[in-house]
Amino acid sequence: MKIICLAYRDWALNVVKEISNNKNISKMKLFKTQKEFDEFQLKNMDEYVVFAIGWSNILSEKTVSEYLCVGMHPSDLPKYKGGSPIQHQIIDGILDTNASLFQLSKEIDDGQIFLKEPLSLRGDNMQQIFKNIEKSSIVLFNKFIDRYPNIESQPQEDGSHITYKRRLASESEITKDDISKLTVIQLYNKIRSLTDPYPNAFLEDKNGDRIYFKGVSFEKND
Repeated sequence: MKIICLAYRDWALNVVKEISNNKNISKMKLFKTQKEFDEFQLKNMDEYVVFAIGWSNILSEKTVSEYLCVGMHPSDLPKYKGGSPIQHQIIDGILDTNASLFQLSKEIDDGQIFLKEPLSLRGDNMQQIFKNIEKSSIVLFNKFIDRYPNIESQPQEDGSHITYKRRLASESEITKDDISKLTVIQLYNKIRSLTDPYPNAFLEDKNGDRIYFKGVSFEKND
């Protein structure tokens, strides 16, 4: 099996390193930028399967129609499709979900589902959660490689599901309404979902001065 991996985030590069040891891979190429990948496509991509791992660029309609392109989305698709799925789930109080391995198509997060794997969204910061995503991704991609080319896929469930937009940095503010209306656990979830590398949660006073939250912990009163 010949694979092209598109990855640049630290956790995604760790996934690439782990799956590279799979005995069913005959050749693997890694591209960390869209430009590098685009230049390679001008040459020869015959027989390659494309793995997009933590890849934020949208692949062209030509690429996804001519080649088998496989992505991992950190939600139980079709739930939480679109941008910032991790943040949206954590803020909604979801602690355990599934990571979905699916075929990339011209529509966002709308392709056939190959596999799902349990994914924990527990942890005081995003670095801990990325470790969870890394572990689930390694399992998913290795299972795909082991079963290829006989792996089966299923269409996503019917029904109306919101396609979320990527969160803006301005949405990281802890507002007066947040403080007065949210519970401590809800505030904790918002803050931990916005730890590095994402725009950190912050409080802003009337002068525009800000306090940024680089970390957070939660203790339940028993």
